[in-house]
Amino acid sequence: MRYVMHLVERNDGVPYLERDPVALRDASLEAITVLVENDLARLGDVNPDFEPWPLSTDEALQRLRREWWDPEKDLRPGNICWLQNTPAGDEVARRIEAARDT
Repeated sequence: MRYVMHLVERNDGVPYLERDPVALRDASLEAITVLVENDLARLGDVNPDFEPWPLSTDEALQRLRREWWDPEKDLRPGNICWLQNTPAGDEVARRIEAARDT
């Protein structure tokens, strides 16, 4: 989650500390929603291995929004959820990296 927020802040070109916490959280949730709805990533926990939440896509996204209600919550790895690429997400990542190398 913290990494997603970092990517969102970098994309907008505005330092994290100068961003409105609600806007940053909402933009991060929007990015995660795109990944999950397009089967590029899954939400889950690490106990000690990644365990996808046994929920539908909509239910998992609702849980994420419910648990990340405080936009100023100090995010640490795994304190809300983990994201894991799906095979399709891995393929997209490989294509992005290949395009950067050219």
